[in-house]
Amino acid sequence: QIPISEHMGIKLYRYTESTIETRASLNKNINMHGTMFAGSIYSLATLTGWGMIFLQLKQKGLKGEIVLGDANIHYNKPVTMRPRGVCNIESVSAKFELLQRNKKCPISLTVDIFDENNPVASFTGQYWVIPAAE
Repeated sequence: QIPISEHMGIKLYRYTESTIETRASLNKNINMHGTMFAGSIYSLATLTGWGMIFLQLKQKGLKGEIVLGDANIHYNKPVTMRPRGVCNIESVSAKFELLQRNKKCPISLTVDIFDENNPVASFTGQYWVIPAAE
């Protein structure tokens, strides 16, 4: 549903009821230093968080439009091998009961970005789910 994900080579790698993992193509996101472009890392994190929320809504039988309201990322090291985004349910704070009452639902979460198996960036996002129009 998000066109940039195809251009960046972002794919859902694994999803369990508690964890989502996405992967991106390093070759499609490389900068002049031979590492992953910082904007691509941010996009991978944003889309991983979006994916976690999307799948949580599906599991709960809820519908709505997911939007990113605010976010922060801290880059520790460059990505030089296999870019991976991981979000665990433990980091998700949501008030889904608001969405059930047809109100906006705030959701905050954390996504960790890995270079193969090494953590390299941490993203915190504040998303909103807007109730689906009837």
